Amino acid sequence: KGRLPDFSKSLCISVVGTRTMTVEGQRNAYELGYGLAKGGAIVVSGMAKGIDCTAQKGALYAGGTSVAVLGSGIDVCYPKENFALWTKLMNVGAVITEYPPHTPPNGSNFPVRNRIISALSPATVVVECDLNSGALITARKARKQGKMLFAYPGSVHEFRNAGTNQLLRDGAILTTGAIDVLEQFLDKYADIINLSASKEKPVINKFKKVASNYDTASFYNDNKKNEQSEVEEKKESFDKSQLTPDQLAIYDGMEFDRTYTVDDILQIGSNTNEIASLLMMLQLAGAIENVPGGYYIKK
Repeated sequence: KGRLPDFSKSLCISVVGTRTMTVEGQRNAYELGYGLAKGGAIVVSGMAKGIDCTAQKGALYAGGTSVAVLGSGIDVCYPKENFALWTKLMNVGAVITEYPPHTPPNGSNFPVRNRIISALSPATVVVECDLNSGALITARKARKQGKMLFAYPGSVHEFRNAGTNQLLRDGAILTTGAIDVLEQFLDKYADIINLSASKEKPVINKFKKVASNYDTASFYNDNKKNEQSEVEEKKESFDKSQLTPDQLAIYDGMEFDRTYTVDDILQIGSNTNEIASLLMMLQLAGAIENVPGGYYIKK
């Protein structure tokens, strides 16, 4: 829905990150989206909570445009609180999906759709994420597709910077703003890029109004409450009482919208010799799902 840009002529930049962002991450994402749009680029993301939608809002506030790749049907807005953004993108950008209409936002859809987010752009920027974030799946897809990969550095004492710091250690290009990204494409997109305009910052009063929604640790706590509310609305499709204590410990220890390796799950608490059996039983119960890449997600 909306109007697709000419991807062969437009400069699109994918921006992804954690759903439970810090105030610094929120500011970086908003200013990045704003600066990219001012500089002539189109922001591509997943319209998810946190970094994704914040970067897209920054692009729209700058008078630019954005493309959202959904993990649901085209007629399903997820998360619900992004309804205004979803509607706006249909008017000044585009909302796309590979899933049929009415498809619910199943957890297994998101890791799969991430390959499209990275594929639509010559570069992906990861603003903030921890080691279990789905943003790292997008980063791996970008590398596999031969795309440029950028990441913001962050404090080693903040777990939501662990993923981006690891990307930098592994060769991602360090960035602190839109101009760092745009400079890499001057040769090919000289007629599109405006480096001077990309240096402009959003009006501070407007930014404070936006940032206030995520102020201090309350944003993280509120986000967890929202996730819990969504889970309660779903009324789990399985009976938790059927789980054994060991299975329940794993299920309760996992968080929604995050990916887990077997090693991650072992850290939650389990016997190495029993982990394969426990994971199989949890899948059969409908509590977790095995998704591409060898990861597990909580359903």
